[in-house]
Amino acid sequence: MTHRPAVWILLAFTGGVVSGNVLGVPALLGLLVIFPFFMLAARRSRRWLIPLGLAFVFFIGAFDAWDAGLLPLNHIAQRLDDFKGRSCAVVCRVASSPRWQLNGLSPKKMFLCDIETINDEVWQGRVQVHLYCGGDVAYGDRLRVTGKIARPYDPAPGGRNSYSAYLKRQGVYAFLHVRKNALREALPVNASPSLEAVALSCREYLQGIFRKYLSPGEAGLMNAMLLGPRDDIPPYVYDVFRKTGTAHIIAISGMNMTLTAVGLMLILGMFNMPRGVRAWVAVAILGFYSLMAGNGPPVARSAIMAVAVILSFVIERESDAMNGLALAGLILLAIDPRQFHDVGLQLSFVCVASLILLAPLILKPLEDVPWCQTPWVWSLIESGAVTLAAFIGSAGILAYDFGYLSPIGLIVNLPVIPLMAIVTALGFLVLAFGLLLPFMAVPFALCLKAVLNVCVAVLGAASRVPVIRCDGMNGFEMLLYYLILAGGIFFFYYRQRFHSRAFIDKPLPL
Repeated sequence: MTHRPAVWILLAFTGGVVSGNVLGVPALLGLLVIFPFFMLAARRSRRWLIPLGLAFVFFIGAFDAWDAGLLPLNHIAQRLDDFKGRSCAVVCRVASSPRWQLNGLSPKKMFLCDIETINDEVWQGRVQVHLYCGGDVAYGDRLRVTGKIARPYDPAPGGRNSYSAYLKRQGVYAFLHVRKNALREALPVNASPSLEAVALSCREYLQGIFRKYLSPGEAGLMNAMLLGPRDDIPPYVYDVFRKTGTAHIIAISGMNMTLTAVGLMLILGMFNMPRGVRAWVAVAILGFYSLMAGNGPPVARSAIMAVAVILSFVIERESDAMNGLALAGLILLAIDPRQFHDVGLQLSFVCVASLILLAPLILKPLEDVPWCQTPWVWSLIESGAVTLAAFIGSAGILAYDFGYLSPIGLIVNLPVIPLMAIVTALGFLVLAFGLLLPFMAVPFALCLKAVLNVCVAVLGAASRVPVIRCDGMNGFEMLLYYLILAGGIFFFYYRQRFHSRAFIDKPLPL
């Protein structure tokens, strides 16, 4: 408990979030009844102070989840059916970077908007705008448009991958369709540009560098890996990553954040800065980079862990990976407890926790094998252990939410992950030279194109291997799988710790 406090706090808070979502007000009333007993026990014995603190965190999680589900009276979700089929005059503010959706009969520009007024009445809420008339729209713009408000279309309502449930977790409860002949007017913006608007402008500029030196498909893939947006990835390429179980590669991950943090510390060290100043400057740049990349769950988790590692050098204390991961999860859930149900967040945290806990257990029996000590052999073994740990950790969620498992990912990750590390480094070099010395960016872009196409070719060949179908897996079976997995990990670590203590306590022979 004292070694990894953030892990226990996260477990208590997550339990409260689940209780608040499932039981709502009854969970809060039950906690209010039980809580005095914890306080009374803590007054009599200090051993109850820790359970009291965890019960308090559990209560905060339940209250946070219940509060996140409450909507104001003038929220559009309260009277959404009143707007159905009616043409409405809406004043709204653009809350995301617009993107084109070219599939379908008519291309449209899609973005999120925060509602200010509907038919001159004050309303609140966020909608996804489908703009069929084109035009220049940027983040932070205020618009007056005429369109129809409708509920989100859901191909699988109430299913495991319900699109409307996904939109609700993002705070989006309706679509606003603006046709070609509808009126649209830009309104003045009184406030100065926000930091997020500046970050998105920088991202669009960096995306232009990739589009300048790479083909559209390659630029879309690099934008997803280094800058966040996945809209420009060709559908067949994304399908290849998905079928091989390597879709995590095209998201901003800990590898990207680690390379960014290490590079920043090395560059800032050239200016002879004090270590503390260097660390805080690196933290500020990482925060801006996270904001620029969309600040989604994987990005925020990776950024928080990278910040924890950087600050550990300042306070000269060894950082604990599980504590950093738990701290990242605690911050994300405290900001928005609805993200607990997001599949991307679940996969992100489960995979990283598996790498931290399972990979050392897989490598432990091989540490004393003589032929494994060769550096290149050990590198292959480490890559295989990391891949196997990630596969075991994500298997339950993939089987439940997507209904399939792809064992070929165990093999294909071995050559692809090192190549993707090279791709990430080359992508940062292309951006750096594209900003500072454009003529030097061409050779790095050519190398990037070659390595990227080799990766896609390998994954394309692997995607033809059949996957294991698991359409019948239910929630109880998934929970049982992770309970057994957690119990096995706990048993092996407890056994390892017990044997190490027994060896230390054993008297040395004379």
